Amino acid sequence: MKQFFKTSVLFLLLTSALSAQVFFTVSMDSTGTGSASTAKGTAFAVLSSDMSKLTYQVTYNRLSSNYTASHFHHSGGVTAIPFVGTTANGNTVASTWANLTNKNIEDLMRGTVYINVHSTTSPGGEIRGYLKPTGGITMSINLDGAQAGLPSVTGRGTGWVVIDSANARIKWNATVTGLTSKLTAAHFHYAGAVHATPFTDSSSSGTWSAVPDTVIRLFLKGDAYMNVHTSTNAGGEVRGTTKNETEVFFAVSLDSTGTGSASTAKGTAYAVLSSNVNKLTYQVTYNRLSSNYTASHFHHSGGVTAIPFVGTTANGNTVASTWANLTNKNIEDLVRGTVYVNVHSSTSPGGEIRGYLATPDGIGMSIALDGAQAGIPSATGKGTGWAVIDSSSARIKWNATVTGLTTKLTAAHFHYAGAVHATPFTDSSSSGTWSAVPDTVIRLFLKGDTYMNVHTSTNAGGEIRGTVKLGSGIVTSVGLQISSAAPEKFTLEQNYPNPFNPSTVIAYQLPTANRVTLKVYDVIGREVATLVNEVKEAGHYSATFNASKLSSGVYFARLQSGNVVQMKKMMLLK
Repeated sequence: MKQFFKTSVLFLLLTSALSAQVFFTVSMDSTGTGSASTAKGTAFAVLSSDMSKLTYQVTYNRLSSNYTASHFHHSGGVTAIPFVGTTANGNTVASTWANLTNKNIEDLMRGTVYINVHSTTSPGGEIRGYLKPTGGITMSINLDGAQAGLPSVTGRGTGWVVIDSANARIKWNATVTGLTSKLTAAHFHYAGAVHATPFTDSSSSGTWSAVPDTVIRLFLKGDAYMNVHTSTNAGGEVRGTTKNETEVFFAVSLDSTGTGSASTAKGTAYAVLSSNVNKLTYQVTYNRLSSNYTASHFHHSGGVTAIPFVGTTANGNTVASTWANLTNKNIEDLVRGTVYVNVHSSTSPGGEIRGYLATPDGIGMSIALDGAQAGIPSATGKGTGWAVIDSSSARIKWNATVTGLTTKLTAAHFHYAGAVHATPFTDSSSSGTWSAVPDTVIRLFLKGDTYMNVHTSTNAGGEIRGTVKLGSGIVTSVGLQISSAAPEKFTLEQNYPNPFNPSTVIAYQLPTANRVTLKVYDVIGREVATLVNEVKEAGHYSATFNASKLSSGVYFARLQSGNVVQMKKMMLLK
């Protein structure tokens, strides 16, 4: 047991977890290299949810001389990209940059990392392109012969798509290599129709305007593909399906605009469209209605979908739920930005406050605030917030609404690495932009090491708080992942708050019924608490660990079901 414990502790010290990913687009040419090459290249990359690795695909073509090397260039030096061979006439590689350092993450999010492709006549680099972190709706394209029904074909290609749904535009970039004969045409294919994606030599880039809503929905659902035709394969030699790599995040700010009321009430919501676009998971908080709450809905072209607040209080409420079984038209409305949240009251039956679901221009993050995360599980206060990171411009925009505080709100801040940044509230809502944000702070936000803390006169250390989570991370008051179905896998969630004093909530998921133990150990492997020891059905659970009688330091939560074990590191700070 102790040997297993020590091994598990070592593993935990090297890992962490989040819930979404960051997508990067890359367009490569001779700009900045000093060469006059006409070669081109395309790449996409995805930063893993735990920020530990970057998975990528790169294609170049038509170098002026033999390929010699390729690297990611960053402030720490270079990291090799493992192309095989020396051909100038194009190559494709798909690989992973593992064991990212904190500085690597900061460079990536600032947009200062670039791919450089070297050749014999341009040893300093013939073509290069910067990795651009891209918010909103982003998709990858991996082209090969197998998808065109020609598995023996060796041609390959890399592409990406960025959808600006509010303005009905699709931007794309692609490079192909290894075709057997002359490229004759290329298109996006969807529902029996095509849209031309003309290539110059081996690369294509462009913007498709006035894209119908139905087509955007087909792209999101993976029902569109790029097809590259050649003289010997007129039906297409290589093709690649558009693949939605990340969840789609929506930010919502609610006020009386457009309602016809003169209310000063406010609200905040965030929502996440799942990667398979079949459900929308969301959280909403309103406060200070002028009269009793009566109803709330998502308004869309198909009518309305209820938002299940409980109670009728005007003085604020919070709900976390899921809009399931989205129709094709629901998806089209969401990505077009025509869906809005409407909160109705007795004196404003048509709606007192409302706000449209918008895909932000940046990396979207959610904030679910409650007392448990502040170490006050009995507190009934709740809140909803979001943050949008524009890392290339070093800005973080936020919006939050809280409700149910026991006494007057005195201050609020983002807390990170022992420092704070004020997020001043007017009554129960806060919004603003933090400029000149240090790279280290952006990295802490992305890694889930930042939280919003709301202080009151009776709870000066903070009455409610919420960790800033990348993408989804929709939580209830005890940190459970929202789900109406049984979990797919055995999971021990990271406790929060973390660090904590004196109590913290530990959530876990069970895919099948079994006997479960959840225990806490100190750093030398001594058991200090047994939180669970019983048979449980499949589902989502949580337990509260109270460390009021223990000393500050590192502790480990250990969950076991059958022969499966997971552990998490926790920090008690008194």
